[in-house]
Amino acid sequence: MQQASALVEVMHQMRALSPSASMGMFTGYTEAELDSGRYATRPGTSAAEKQRLWQLVRGYLDFVVMGRYDRTQPGTAPLRTSRNQ
Repeated sequence: MQQASALVEVMHQMRALSPSASMGMFTGYTEAELDSGRYATRPGTSAAEKQRLWQLVRGYLDFVVMGRYDRTQPGTAPLRTSRNQ
């Protein structure tokens, strides 16, 4: 999400080239943080713009693994490194 604008463009181009491609994302942010625009990206980007960018990214995703890695809670589920994700 630190390069959210570029990510949206890449995802848009990928979808145009391969409409059936599956896209997923791993992020240390929580859903609440992303929904409210509380994530790091270009300096000066407003919370409203961050919210808009997240909604665009979210629209391309088939799955998201969210939450900070917690080494005290090792995960056993596929694609998840800690149980809190």
